Amino acid sequence: MIQVMLAEGMDWGRQFRPFTLYHLLMTVSCVLAMAGAWVIGKRLESSAAEAKFRINWGWCVLAYKIVETAWYNWPGNFDIGESLPLQLCDLAAFVAAAAMITQKRVFRTLLYFWGIGLSTQAFFTPILTVGYLAPNFWFFWVSHTMIIGSATYDIIVRGYRPAVKDLLIGFGLTVAYAGVVTAVNLTWDVNYGYIGNTTPENPTIIDKLGSWPLRAFKVAGLVAVLFVILWGVWPLAKKLGLVKGRRPDSGTCPTCGYDLTGAAAGSPCPECGATRQDAIP
Repeated sequence: MIQVMLAEGMDWGRQFRPFTLYHLLMTVSCVLAMAGAWVIGKRLESSAAEAKFRINWGWCVLAYKIVETAWYNWPGNFDIGESLPLQLCDLAAFVAAAAMITQKRVFRTLLYFWGIGLSTQAFFTPILTVGYLAPNFWFFWVSHTMIIGSATYDIIVRGYRPAVKDLLIGFGLTVAYAGVVTAVNLTWDVNYGYIGNTTPENPTIIDKLGSWPLRAFKVAGLVAVLFVILWGVWPLAKKLGLVKGRRPDSGTCPTCGYDLTGAAAGSPCPECGATRQDAIP
């Protein structure tokens, strides 16, 4: 066990292995970076400064992801199985930027289900094989930190909570995504969405799901169960008194966290229809 954690003989500049000290240090560093954003956001909560911080964050995520996509598609780097921005985490990064900038409910919903529900797996079972000297090492860690950091920020600071409608939207858009990447996977024999006829080099939960194509249906079933859990945890927590809604005068929607600054008293939220009087007691 000690040898596994220390990864003796591993060249950290050129190699990365999951379930090692290297893995632990990178994961802790990313979580600390996210926690710093949560602290800043909570201190600025319900203020114009918070909106500025969040929007600038969103633009940074977008700019970073554009640079990353350009690098992967640059001549000499291009690989049909990896370079197209079709992995769910690739799309989730663009969704994170849109959610932070616009606060549109559909983007926040996708960020929640794709970020919290699916992108977090990258921290537990990273498919990365190269070390810190390779640009894609940093692309992997920074991109996933931006996604999950944005998703958790939207929960902790902006108060996002999924409704049944959001669960259905999450299901529907994920099924549409699966349909598109399945067509791509079959056309070029690749593995976007991890539902193709190959598995990552590093061990993941996918290795336990048997052979393809039945494996793809098992993945779909696991995702469906996970989405239901991610939705159901909030009504359960509310019933047990573990979470509370926002104050009616907090300047944000008590149900979805949408910014209501400047809105007339009692006017419905343009995102979900709730009013400030609908705060959870």
